[in-house]
Amino acid sequence: MSDPTFGQLTKLSPRDYWPDEAADFTPWLAEEANIALLGAAIGLDLVVEGVEETVGSFSADIICRSLPDEHRVVIENQLNRTDHDHLGKLLTYAGGLDDVRATILIAPEIRDEHRAAIDWLNAVTIEGVNCFGVEIQVWRIGDSLPAPRFIVVAKPNDWRGNVRATVNKSLTHTQQLQLDYWTAFRDYLAESGSDFLPHSPRPQHWATVSIGRSGASLAAIASTWDKERGRVGGENRVELGLNGDDAGEVYERLQHERETIEEALGPLEWPQPDESTKSRRLYASRPADIEDRDSWPEQFAWLEERLQRFDETFRERVKRR
Repeated sequence: MSDPTFGQLTKLSPRDYWPDEAADFTPWLAEEANIALLGAAIGLDLVVEGVEETVGSFSADIICRSLPDEHRVVIENQLNRTDHDHLGKLLTYAGGLDDVRATILIAPEIRDEHRAAIDWLNAVTIEGVNCFGVEIQVWRIGDSLPAPRFIVVAKPNDWRGNVRATVNKSLTHTQQLQLDYWTAFRDYLAESGSDFLPHSPRPQHWATVSIGRSGASLAAIASTWDKERGRVGGENRVELGLNGDDAGEVYERLQHERETIEEALGPLEWPQPDESTKSRRLYASRPADIEDRDSWPEQFAWLEERLQRFDETFRERVKRR
């Protein structure tokens, strides 16, 4: 057996790729694929709400929403070692905005003093408010293309453990089945090289996927209840969900394009909206038995194909103002 051959791993300077923090790094980070990389490193599903958003007399680098709860996340970044100025700004932005549940400080190097400050904030803030320190690195193997990497160096105590704890409580048979289903679905998408990355598997009948706009998302649904037959039997469903003050306006606009939309997707369900709420939805569905684990690969293929077509049909439509 011959000895394996390895390439040389080289750490590069972020400044070589983003010369200017505001003009280069912030816009790059705000792109959908890149904010998803950051979210995956931390364990949050992030959608950008605004870039260089005014907060008092300052401007926050990036403001996101975490899905599916829609809480705000404030990001402050710099391309040198962290300093008091950027950490102070981050706290100022968090204090000046409503419903902030997470702050993220990003830099090539988080100073020990600032890491300790973030740890202290996590220790003294109320439950549900989380602070992170993340280092941005760039690496290359041999002559390969450079690759960015986010390293979480400061986070709430037992952050991953707390996330796991929410799904490791005593589960009913159905909840365990749902958790197994979405875990297998996520693995299926990863193995197939899919562009979709659902939120962390949970014991519920749906898994949500970002569509690149706060207040809108796609959901893959595996229900043990078949709405058509009105009894236990199960169904798969892919759904576009709209929430927020403009959900009704967006939904009405989509209804005006219903013929074109259904030419691309086939017949859809357009439930009569409940005017007492701001949410709207539309979906495609079919019978499915999620108890039948042997049929899961076929169910996953249908869900992925529908998610892809829904994304292609609605992504740009829901972004229009």
